[in-house]
Amino acid sequence: DSKLDRLGEVLRWIYGSKSDEAAPVVQSQNPDIKDLGTVLCSAEGLTVLRSTGSLKQAIASTRSAQLKLSENLVKARVATWEAWHNIRGFDGTNRSLIGIAEDISVSSKTIVEQMKSKLVPDPDQ
Repeated sequence: DSKLDRLGEVLRWIYGSKSDEAAPVVQSQNPDIKDLGTVLCSAEGLTVLRSTGSLKQAIASTRSAQLKLSENLVKARVATWEAWHNIRGFDGTNRSLIGIAEDISVSSKTIVEQMKSKLVPDPDQ
């Protein structure tokens, strides 16, 4: 009885609720059910799900900052390489693209500096 409200909340996330006009956060059994289970085991994930109603945002909040950093750095490298590979498409008329490229450069330099400042000494040296 003490957990009936929580069960109702989970069922609303799985099936939605016509009376509350709430759509289910589970759109497909796989991987959404697994993701919901992960979110339910995470205090932060559960808070995000309750406040946003977004399973995607909630599952993202359960992932470690180290894992997110690693993934984002790889994605940034790929996107930067693709931009460099397509530099021939820059005809010099859209000056705002230079500002965007400068922002990327500044952000990249800041990331490298902060990461280097946290480097652990190599025991082999």
